[in-house]
Amino acid sequence: MDLPDIDLSKRNLTEADFTGANLQRAKLIGAICDRASFYCANLREVDASYARLRRADLRGASFRGADFSCADLDCATSEPEPSRARTRKVISRF
Repeated sequence: MDLPDIDLSKRNLTEADFTGANLQRAKLIGAICDRASFYCANLREVDASYARLRRADLRGASFRGADFSCADLDCATSEPEPSRARTRKVISRF
């Protein structure tokens, strides 16, 4: 799915499937995305301020420049960035 610059503000996107979607620069301001799948999605520069992403699947998604200010990310699943994961492993050895 190629949806750059789309405005989905204040929409109910509960259980929506955006797996692998290109949502670069999309607006999700105040959107309800409970249990939605953003697996491996391009979320660069997305404005998701005040969005509700409870139990959303954010694994493998790209967030560079995204705005999640005041967003509800309760129990959302995501993997740590690879660089941070390596840093934690090195620190734990000392």
